[in-house]
Amino acid sequence: MANHFHFFVRIKPDAELAIHFEISDKLRPVEWQAQLARQLSQKFSNFFNAYAKAYNNHFGHKGALFLNPFKRKEVIDERYYNQLIYYIHHNPVKHGFSSEISRWPYSSFQSLLSDKSTLLCRDDVLNWFGGRDAFIAFHANTD
Repeated sequence: MANHFHFFVRIKPDAELAIHFEISDKLRPVEWQAQLARQLSQKFSNFFNAYAKAYNNHFGHKGALFLNPFKRKEVIDERYYNQLIYYIHHNPVKHGFSSEISRWPYSSFQSLLSDKSTLLCRDDVLNWFGGRDAFIAFHANTD
């Protein structure tokens, strides 16, 4: 996409996250959650900043790459999970960058269907839809 991107991140349960972050176990749950949210946001900020610096260095640009802060939305509804995956994969087609989702080289769609090594949770995603064939069939729907 020329001016934006989408990605879906699954955040591990709090108990698993506590291992990776230095958060006092003496905090009340609300304080603990707030501190965890700040630290997670900082990790994403660091990621975006590092990407912008690398991009600017590679292309000889200066200044901000991202105009607006990133948006995030918690996904707790199973139907919305399905809609979000569909939306992300069909976005390049919707905006006219590709005629088919399978032809857009910057999407996770190809990686999810490939047998090549990936850092994506391929099995989790495919199993969520009922397997590889069901995943493909779901993306063929246009409702």
